[in-house]
Amino acid sequence: MPAMNYCIRLSVPALIYGLVLLVPSIITAQTAVPIPTLFNTGVSSNNSDGSPATLTADGATDPHYAIVAGVDGAISPYVTKTGAYPFLYWSLDTTNSKWISPQATYAGLLQDPVGSYTYRTTFDLTGIKTNTLSISGQLAADNAITAVRINGFDFGYSQSANDQILHPFSLPNGHYVSGVNTLEIDVLNYSPDGGNPSGLRAEFTASANLPLLTIGGLGNNVILTWPTNYTGFTLQSTTNLVPPAAWTAVSPAPVVVNTNFTVTNAASSAQMLYRLTQ
Repeated sequence: MPAMNYCIRLSVPALIYGLVLLVPSIITAQTAVPIPTLFNTGVSSNNSDGSPATLTADGATDPHYAIVAGVDGAISPYVTKTGAYPFLYWSLDTTNSKWISPQATYAGLLQDPVGSYTYRTTFDLTGIKTNTLSISGQLAADNAITAVRINGFDFGYSQSANDQILHPFSLPNGHYVSGVNTLEIDVLNYSPDGGNPSGLRAEFTASANLPLLTIGGLGNNVILTWPTNYTGFTLQSTTNLVPPAAWTAVSPAPVVVNTNFTVTNAASSAQMLYRLTQ
């Protein structure tokens, strides 16, 4: 993940005349995080930025997913063949993702037995800062999703709409590891007559949720704060952005006040720019 590199510009002369900023300036930032090893369903290869590059052919097994538990035991799921049943009911494949299922085709009204199917995929976060990582996306299933687990942690997501269209979801932070991560999705297949087609479709995006940098004033001081759950960040300052900008660490070191890291600096008449970097 590249170093977070946003900054705020502070023109401080107003502060040295004893003014207090009534409304702090809050700077937020979010940046895309490429995870080339995190694959949407039905995708064979990704680009370096993590976006889909090559789709898997209909009827072929998905190289990045496995059904590790289900009515038929552990099997490799197939990319479901389009152009026939059940695509009268399922949302259509796109260049971002395709449906995968226990069988390659359901032509002739083939069915999957009623029961639960656990789909598993893995992805590698080596070299990626997991403390600010956010993974979200969309999931669709026939018939329902009963659980989603990241590295064994069930965060309570379920989907029972039974409408076979993509619905948003977000994985919780705090359960990723540096290295190989395991994502499992439980799909429930049910039918009053004993079976129907079952399938899963998944799409992912990843970003870094960067800390809120808040600036305010009190008397002749500049107060900068950011949340304590964002550790490992350094507050830096410079007087201009003319290349090559000379960024230096701000002193004194931050102190914890309630739930924020807090740095207090005396205001001056010079322009000052601040950034958090990691």
